[in-house]
Amino acid sequence: MQKEKWYTLTQASLKMNKSSSYLSTWFQRHREKPPDDLLMKTSAATFITDEGIQWVKDHTKKEGVRLRTNILKRTTKQRT
Repeated sequence: MQKEKWYTLTQASLKMNKSSSYLSTWFQRHREKPPDDLLMKTSAATFITDEGIQWVKDHTKKEGVRLRTNILKRTTKQRT
């Protein structure tokens, strides 16, 4: 029986070749939460398993796809 390997969110983000704050920001922005057995919170840090990393990848839109289209409406000047 192989034990699961746990990573801090920073370690897991770097393992995904993303910035060190990628996963912590992802969890703040998304309402979806992984199953409890994939994520473990302590008072000092949050840990995630390899299966949790895969879960995040599966629940992330492709890069370059806008999550909100109203951003364009607010940042583009309207000509009158």
